[in-house]
Amino acid sequence: MHGDEEQIHSTRGEPFGILACIKHIVYIKSKFKLRFRKKIQIIIYTDSDSSIQIATNRFFLTSKSSLDNDSDIKRELRKISKQTSSFIQLQLV
Repeated sequence: MHGDEEQIHSTRGEPFGILACIKHIVYIKSKFKLRFRKKIQIIIYTDSDSSIQIATNRFFLTSKSSLDNDSDIKRELRKISKQTSSFIQLQLV
């Protein structure tokens, strides 16, 4: 977390883990030039309601949320979720 131990907490770590899973699938897809006939269903267990909200709902950037420590991960997770929605069906439970 950029050397800042105060940024290591579950509200930042869980969305980062979800983001890492999706990015790895995107990497494998591009490396092997895979094409899918139907969506890949990814089921990720998380007990973090905020992670589920970030990944599945629209994220509106406000002045308050842009100053949060997690705003960078929130934006990146929403961005990759939108980009991969054509071939990944993300289910968070």
